This record gives sequence, structure tokens and C-alpha cells, in this order.
Amino acid sequence: MILLIPYLSRIKLLEQQQSTSTKKKVDLRRLFTLAKSERLLIGIGTIFLLISSAAPIAQTYYFGKVVDDAIISSSMRLVTINVLIIFGINVVGAITSFFRAWLFELAGQ
Repeated sequence: MILLIPYLSRIKLLEQQQSTSTKKKVDLRRLFTLAKSERLLIGIGTIFLLISSAAPIAQTYYFGKVVDDAIISSSMRLVTINVLIIFGINVVGAITSFFRAWLFELAGQ
């Protein structure tokens, strides 16, 4: 217990310093006014974010269609078409993810 006394006094000093400092008012309105010049970049980046987030959802849907068509269909034509659709979805998701990261990085600089 005696060994803890210096640490307790440091904690009390830290608490006193934190209580004396004034906290600035931070809200969304102030954040939006600070980011006003980057509004276009953030908006376009958000659109790319939504598209890149929807890509895995569409991918799982079409993967289910691949499995269903492989079991039900006698020809592999539908399976091939759905696999090419999945490939396209992955390409679109990768491109939109790149532009999302690039635009948010530009907005943050």
C-alpha cells in the first residue's frame, strides 16, 4: 500500500489537470463546416463505398445460383454465365474499393 502512494498522487494531479482544462464544443455541424471543401470527394467516396459494400452481397447470391444450376441443370451454360457474372462483380467491387480508398485519402489530406 505504501508503494502505491506516489502513483495515487500522480493520478490525483492528472485528474486535477483534466478538470481544469476546458472542453471545446464538438458536434456534427462543426465537423461538416470543417469538411466543406472536401464535400464532393466525400460524397463520391460514399457512393463508391455503397457499391463496394453491395458487391459481396451480390456475389453470395450468384454463388448460390451457381450451386443451384450445377445441381439442377444438365448443361453447364447457366453455371458458366453465373461464374462470369461473379467475376464481373468482383472486378467492379475491386475497382470501386480502390476509388473509395483513394477519394477518402484525398479528402483526409
